[in-house]
Parts: sequence; C-alpha cells; structure tokens
Amino acid sequence: MRSKEWFYGRCVALVGENNNLQGIAWRALKLGVEGVDNSRGHMNHSIGVAQKFLEDNPNILDQINQLELDAVNLGDNAHADIQQAFINWINNKHGEFGQVGNNNFGYNFDTFKSVATPRLGGRRAGGGGADNEFHIALRLVARFMQ
Repeated sequence: MRSKEWFYGRCVALVGENNNLQGIAWRALKLGVEGVDNSRGHMNHSIGVAQKFLEDNPNILDQINQLELDAVNLGDNAHADIQQAFINWINNKHGEFGQVGNNNFGYNFDTFKSVATPRLGGRRAGGGGADNEFHIALRLVARFMQ
C-alpha cells in the first residue's frame, strides 16, 4: 500500500514523458492536487481503493495493463467482468485501511462508498460522484503497480 503522494509523484513523472497516459495523469493531478470540481477527496480515496483492489486481484491488474485505454470505465459493458469483480470485492469492505507500519494513509472504504455510485458499489445518488476519479485511478495504479 502506497500513499497518495507516491501516486501523484508517479503522475508527475508520466506527464513529463512522451507516453499514452500523459493526459490521464495530468487529469489525475488536476482532480486530486488542484481539486478542480471539488474532487480532491474523491481522487484520494479512489487511489487507495484501486491499490487495494488490484493487490487483492492480481489477475485483474494484468488484464487492465493489457488494455489500450486511458481510463477503465467500469460502466462500459466491455468491462462488465471487472465491474462485477469490483462490486463483489468492495461489498463487504468497511472502515479505514492503508496502515503500513507507522504510516496511516487515511484511506476509508466507507468514505469511498459514500461518494461512489451504485455502479461501483457505492451509495451516491445524483451526479457522478467519484466514478470518474476511480476509473482514472484504477488505470494509473495498474500501470504503477506493474
């Protein structure tokens, strides 16, 4: 488990390279660091949830890294298998997580569920909540964990 600072540092490195993920890395920085659209918390919890999901599901990590996509839209029927695996996985997750030694990265499943829509196992009604931020984090975290 890594911190959001690790994630954003990796995004800065991607933005400085010539690669197919520059745009999405820049968007992650805008959402999570600059906080455009009041999305800082949405992005930060998405980073933690994406890491934990991919740690627990290495086969999905490999599957995502084989996709030629900027973000992994779990609302897209093309990724219904990943979406269902994610919903099944997050359904029984609750409370804080991300404690590594003396470091507590402040991730929380319940906070994530409060800002994610039912398409991601959340409770948010009206508006997209954290879905877009999670799709971005999932794709980038998969790249950073490979």
